[in-house]
Amino acid sequence: MKYTLANRLSRVEESATLKMAAVTRALVEKGVSILNFSVGEPHFPVPASVQEAAIQAVKAGKNRYSPVPGNADLRARLARKLQEENGLKYKVEEIAVSIGAKQAIYNLMMATLNEGDDVLVPAPYWTSYPEMVKLCGGNPVILATDEKSGFKLTPQALKKGLTSKTKMLLLNSPSNPTGSVYSKIELQGLADVLKGTEVWVCSDEIYEKLLFTETSFTSFASLSDDAFSRTITINGFSKAFAMTGWRLGYAAGPLPLIKAMLLIQGQSTSGANTLAQAAAVTALELGSDYFKTINRELRQCRDLMGDLFSKCPLLSFYLPDGAFYLFVNISKVLGKRTLEGRALINSEEMALHLLEKGHVSTVPGSGFGSDVHLGLSFSARAEDIREGCRRVIQVLEDLR
Repeated sequence: MKYTLANRLSRVEESATLKMAAVTRALVEKGVSILNFSVGEPHFPVPASVQEAAIQAVKAGKNRYSPVPGNADLRARLARKLQEENGLKYKVEEIAVSIGAKQAIYNLMMATLNEGDDVLVPAPYWTSYPEMVKLCGGNPVILATDEKSGFKLTPQALKKGLTSKTKMLLLNSPSNPTGSVYSKIELQGLADVLKGTEVWVCSDEIYEKLLFTETSFTSFASLSDDAFSRTITINGFSKAFAMTGWRLGYAAGPLPLIKAMLLIQGQSTSGANTLAQAAAVTALELGSDYFKTINRELRQCRDLMGDLFSKCPLLSFYLPDGAFYLFVNISKVLGKRTLEGRALINSEEMALHLLEKGHVSTVPGSGFGSDVHLGLSFSARAEDIREGCRRVIQVLEDLR
């Protein structure tokens, strides 16, 4: 039998993060001890009260399918959270619970993109953004940023990127992989450019609680009535609550679009995990002290990794204001040769070399739209950060 696959798959590349994670797991299964900085996963545990809520939900028999939009109590609590914390007034029916924020973004693209529509994607970007656009028939239009701008899209660059084919702008603040955080003034500049257009804004705010700056977080939809009408706010529980394996996210936006997204979800995955939803209600009750503790610990991890890498003249980086990633510039070592004489000409070759020789797992910057960088998560134990940075620097210094 001839196995013929869909033509759309020829446009899509494997996630760089998941690819490195798979290579890393394969080495671990062979008994190799790897320091893994490639996965966007918090090292701190799920809060005890959240764990207990899930256990009690099991005991209470909450083990059945949930409604496709999500359980009513969670959606009501999310509506309150969005109004109190983000200044966004959504009705319960304007909120859709999904199997992770990733599914919410995919549902959004499936519900809005027609063949050939352009989606503006500021780079560096989360690895899945352009690939999801392609899967949904769209065309990712990459808008480059750099370290001088803090890896932030400027109004001028946005205006230049807009055409009659532009359907959506993707924004991620705090950002994966750069950790950059847009201020309210910077977001307002982008919103002003979009006035009078028919461009949707997908505002991915999954890292909103993980901040190392005094500047308060601003949701794009809170800027104005115009911004509110064109924005779909995406969030979830994986990062701030360490609930990565629970797979729970949500979207909030205009009712017609939310209904379209739920139509897609109803024919693909149906409702999200019932037990995770029960636990999420408890997670949303965690006070500001919890996040102050988490952010203090993550900031110490950031500062430690930054301090260690700053002593290596071969590397440079933008010190992030949020999330838990360091996007390290390796342009000074690209093109150098290994002791065996092999030239390392791109970020993927460099990442694989670090994994092979230093037993340190990183993510090639090519997967994020910048082939002169490596992505590292600093959500790790201090001793692992110290040893991992030592190994990276040693391997790089050994290059000719």
